[in-house]
Amino acid sequence: MRHAWMAVLLAATLAGCGGNDGRSGDATATADGWDERDACKTLPKERVATLLRGTVIKAELAAVQDDRDYDTFSQCSYTFDDGRIAVVGTGHLVSKDPLADQVEKQRAQANAAIGPTTPLAGVGKAALYAPNMNMLWAFLGDGRYLQINLAQIVPGQDKMPADTLKAQVIALARALGA
Repeated sequence: MRHAWMAVLLAATLAGCGGNDGRSGDATATADGWDERDACKTLPKERVATLLRGTVIKAELAAVQDDRDYDTFSQCSYTFDDGRIAVVGTGHLVSKDPLADQVEKQRAQANAAIGPTTPLAGVGKAALYAPNMNMLWAFLGDGRYLQINLAQIVPGQDKMPADTLKAQVIALARALGA
């Protein structure tokens, strides 16, 4: 549960950065299914179940921030029948900062909150990965970003190998267009 709450905290931190870019408050769903106001709709639980090879028993929308003056963000928590939890956030940055500045700002915030992150090549326009929390942030361009966390809370089971967890996070990111 600690990991899920940390994901919410970091999402709120990232979502709080930015300013008004003149976007209207109208719906932001796109033809490719992206909707920063509804991460559960953007990545349906059936797709998550397939990608992570399990049975999702609940998908719950949480941490929705929808304010035309700030970044828009939503988060979906997928609970598996074996106790695993995957948290996926979709968002839109209103900041007009260059991508490198946005990535550096997120890296600094994440490093301060949860420890070191490393760049992750080949995922989106830019991505960061925090191995100690199995958390990924990917910047997709056009202000879109995502955050993924796989909490390893499975009583009585050994943790998955780190490379397996990282591959699962990347698979979820790619399913979202990264």
